[in-house]
Parts: sequence; C-alpha cells; structure tokens
Amino acid sequence: MSENSNANRTDTYWASLQVDELTPSLNDKIDQYYRWLERAGRRTLWATAYEMYNQALINGGEINYAGDQGEYHVLRVNQIRNILKHLVNLTINQRPSFEPRASNTDARSQKQTKLARSLLDYYMRDKRLERHIRAALEAAALYGEGFVTVTWEPEDGEVIGRDPESGIEVKQGDIAYRSYEPMDVVRDPALTSFGQNTWLCVKTFRNRWDLVARFPEHRDAILAEPTFRNVNRNFKLYTDTILPNTDLIETWEFYHSRTAALPDGRYTMFLYGGGALLDSSLPYSEVPVYRLSADDVGGTPFGYGTIFDLLPIQEAIDNLYSTITTNQQTFGTQLIAVPKGADVTPEQLTEGLTAVLYNPGPGGGKPEPLQLTATAPEIFNHLQKLERVAETIGGINSVVRGEPPNAGMSGAAMALLQSQAVQFVQGLQSSYVQLLEDTGTATIQTLRDYAITDRVVAIVGRANRSNLQAFTGKDLSSINRVQVDVGNPMTRTTAGKLQIAQDLLQNKIIKNAQEYLSVLETGNLETLTEGTENELLAIRAENEALAEGKSIRALLTDDHPTHILEHKAVLSDPMIRDDAALMEAAMEHINEHWTIWSNPQNAGILGALGIAPAPQQAAPAAPSGTGVPQPGPQDANGMAESMQPSLPSLPAGATPVEGAAVTQVPGQG
Repeated sequence: MSENSNANRTDTYWASLQVDELTPSLNDKIDQYYRWLERAGRRTLWATAYEMYNQALINGGEINYAGDQGEYHVLRVNQIRNILKHLVNLTINQRPSFEPRASNTDARSQKQTKLARSLLDYYMRDKRLERHIRAALEAAALYGEGFVTVTWEPEDGEVIGRDPESGIEVKQGDIAYRSYEPMDVVRDPALTSFGQNTWLCVKTFRNRWDLVARFPEHRDAILAEPTFRNVNRNFKLYTDTILPNTDLIETWEFYHSRTAALPDGRYTMFLYGGGALLDSSLPYSEVPVYRLSADDVGGTPFGYGTIFDLLPIQEAIDNLYSTITTNQQTFGTQLIAVPKGADVTPEQLTEGLTAVLYNPGPGGGKPEPLQLTATAPEIFNHLQKLERVAETIGGINSVVRGEPPNAGMSGAAMALLQSQAVQFVQGLQSSYVQLLEDTGTATIQTLRDYAITDRVVAIVGRANRSNLQAFTGKDLSSINRVQVDVGNPMTRTTAGKLQIAQDLLQNKIIKNAQEYLSVLETGNLETLTEGTENELLAIRAENEALAEGKSIRALLTDDHPTHILEHKAVLSDPMIRDDAALMEAAMEHINEHWTIWSNPQNAGILGALGIAPAPQQAAPAAPSGTGVPQPGPQDANGMAESMQPSLPSLPAGATPVEGAAVTQVPGQG
C-alpha cells in the first residue's frame, strides 16, 4: 500500500468511508497487524507453540538424525501435548447446563426460558456449538486465546420459497458457529486490553463456488481471487503448502460496534483482492466475536498461554532424551576388545558381536567387553526434574496423568493432588463458562431477531423423549441473557452418583427403578423435578388468568393442595380484593379444587398420584369454650363455614371487661 492510502486520512474516520474506499483501508489494517506480529515476535512464539504441540508433524513420527553424518539421534517426547490435553479435559469434564433468564417472571416468560433451554441444548448437540467451544478452548491453551463467532447464515435451513425475480431459492436461514485462532482475528495491537476493541476483522476460508452462487453479481472478482492468497501470514504447515485442487479462498468479515463515531456500527464482507461482497450497518446487537483466554498479557489485547512457559522446558527435555538415545543406540551393541596378536579370531566370538584389535599393554591379552553405553546419572536426574517442573508449571500433576508418585500413596492424598489440579484450571474454566454464556446469549438474541418464520426443531426432552416443537423469534422475546451452571463434581464420579441415588431412594424422591438407574448413570436430577416444575408453571399461568377474571378448569390430576395454597396469592392481591367479580372467579376455582380433592370417589386416583387425603369436613363437637370452629353449612361461595377463620373465644370463666363489646363466636352459645 502507498503512503497516501486511505488509512492515513485524518479528515474522515476510516471506518465510515464509502465501501470502495473502506476495503483498501481494511487491507492496510490487516497488513499492519501481521507486520506487527512479526516484529513483536508473537508470530514466532505461536509458530513454536504449534510445532512443539504437533511434533509428530515435524518429525514424521520417527527418530530424526542430525550432525554432519547423521550421528546425533533426535528423539522428541511430547510432554506439552499431554499436559495441555489434560488441562482442556479438566476444564470441560463437567458438562455445562444452560439457564436462560427472562426479564419477567410471568408464566409466558418462564415458558420461554424452557424453550430457550431446549434450543440451546439442541444447538450444542446438533449444530456443533460444543465442538467449536472446545476448539476455542484448545486454541486458548495453545496460543493464549481462542474465538467463536455466532452469526446468521441466510443460506442455511429449509427452503421456504423462491425469489419471484431471480427464481433463486429462499431459505429459512440458521445460526452458524465458527472457531478461530488469534492469527485469524485482526485487531488493533496498540490497545491495552481486548475489551477496548471497537472493530475486528475475521478471516474465513470459504468455497469459491458457494460464493459465486450467493453473490452472482461479484462472479468475476470471486473467480479472480487466488487460492490461499498471501499464505505467508500463516504459520501452520498446511497453509504454507500450496494445496492442489482446492476451491477455498480467503474471505474477510469486518465488524464495527456501535460507537459515537459510527452510531449504526458496520459489517463488511470482502475479498482481500476483489473488493466488498456485502456492506451494511452492524446486523447484530453486538460484535458477534467472542473470546476465551485464561490470562491476559497486561497492557495488550492478547492472551497468555500456559504453553509459553513450557516451550523451553520441552526443548530441554527433548535434548536430554536425544542425548540418552544417541548414546544408547550408537554404543548399545556390545563391543569386544581383543589384544592384537592374540590367538583369537572374530569367528570364535559369539555371532553378532564385533571384534576390536588393539596393542596389548602390561597385563593385557584376553578379550574383554568394552562398555561405552554408560550415561551420567546427572542426566537422568535432571530429566526427571524437568518433567516435574513441566507438570508444576502446567498445573497437571502425575496423579492426574495416571502416574502416582509412589504406589503406597493414600486415596486422600491423591484426591488432594487432583483437587489442586482442578483449582489451577479455574481461570481457564471461568473463561470457558463466560464463552458459553456469551455464545448462548448471542444464539437466543440472533434467533429472536432473525427467526421470522415458523421453525421446527427436534428437541430431546429431559424425560428421554423426542418431540417436535415449532417456534419463531417472538417466542424468545422475553429472554435477555443466558447463564451457565457447571455441574457438581460429585455427579461426575461413579461413587458420587451412587451416593446421590441412594439418598434420593431413602428419602422416597426416587419412586421406581427407572428413575434410580437414570440418576445412577447420568447424575442428572432434572428427570425427577420435571413434573413439579411443570406443575408450578401451570399454577403460575392459572394465577395470571384468574387475575384477569378468566374461568379456569381444575383437573382431577392436579396437585390440589399445592394449587389451593398457590392460588391464595391471587386473593392476597389488594387490587383483586376490591374487585368482586375477580374474587368470585378465584374463589370458584379454589372451590373446584376442593370439591375434587375432597370427593371420596377420587381418593384412589389421588392416592396413586401421591396426593394426601383432604382434611375431614366433619369433626367431633368440641367442648364449649375451646375456640374450635364446628362444621356448619357452606357459605355462598361454596366453602364450608368450618374453613372460614373464626375469632378466638374467651377462656372458661372469664368475663368481658365492663363496657367492652362482646362478639358472638359461631358455634358457641
């Protein structure tokens, strides 16, 4: 780019330029980013981390040879990969649980939270969000940070019609997830934290012919774009090699958040050499690029990876293993020293050994083994120390790696070491959970904004049943954020699951063998609480309807005592107490529950449902003066008078204070 490029203009904010001027500015930003990575040494650091982590790609899975005559054996023992894999597995071994939060607590909003939870589980499972989250996590462990984008792809989903002019199929569209490494996310390296970013450029390789079909008006520019343009920006082996017969080309997406300088934000998809394919205001509520990093490099917008501290240790370990291997393989075959002139021929020695002739000194003359394989014990000791240091820095001890320090270590001691490893990954796990929350919230918000047609997805219910549920974005209008709960570690061990199942069985929360086995196998308690949760949701919906004066029908299978207690909240509302019609509707519904509950003919079914029998409607007459109300006729609302509150009676023998009003208590003479 020339020195007079648009990126150097000072009279206009470069991000607000017309699209034909914007793309050269973006190309300048991209080039400046990669030049900075080179000068700052970060590209070299990432390349070293990649090579150390993927050593088999470098050595071909073999012992390599160095030196003038290949006399030095190069053996790489990949401790880094093993340590980082354990870090990643410790971080994600507790499957997360999405908990959508609604802006209100009404029944409609609570139903939306259930739909949102099911949708998030569906997108985690069927749309591979979980796979992209893990890829970002591994990138964070390897390069210090990883990224996931949550965008809307109009070309995905089912066909819903055709464009009347072009005849091109119109599809529903759907959520698209992609994961990225830090080389693929261009930002301003002068910022002091990643959170200060107002713009990002993200690189994606896309199929050339898919782009031609989507943007026929840009066909010539797309076809002219070279394959893997400017591959020297990348450090991976596969991008440094020209791949034959590929249709992938480099595309870029520019996201700018809504700021004072750019109130509507901006989104531009462009080719590095062919101009813009799309240009619009930012189509999302925020820049849809979400970052995962266990730690940050202070004063920079980059993350710090644990592997960075392990790289020189890994190199030293490889060198020591190579030294030992070179010595053993070079001199491992036994040599025999034979005095020169001795009456011994090589054929007389054991087959496969080598005879060495030499001039005998005083006392010599007989063949003797020549021992050259001895390696200094300091080398082995230092190697063991380096491996322990690598575990310490990586936060993964030998117990986690399946190698207890000694066979006599107690279970409590090993549990302590494991817990220390779990504590070490808390920073990485916190960022992992934050990424899940960010992508989950973005998923719901994007569906809310773009899912305008009825969509049907297969949702697996918590009771292991599959059902088809239709929804549109309006069905998610109340969801404002998503939280993530990480499961209890106790549910991740066989002993923990067994203990939970036995406790629930003892307390009669588990009612049958199927529920017991479900808890034992999964540690999941949602199957046990689903019925109660649905019952409370139905009660909340009924309360809202009663507050509006609607007539609600009670069902035989309702949990009548719970319904009656919860419906009392409607009668406690001061606004409803002033409305006779609303009070009558609420009391009528409560009486209907009472009638069904107290009917002796329903006792069998209600008992089978675990609903306690209704209180007796008749009771023995109480002695006069006890204050216990006697059963009487029903009032106008159908409630037994005995269920109405009564005033306390005076103690036996007591007389009213002179001048005090005496209230006649029902049931007393």
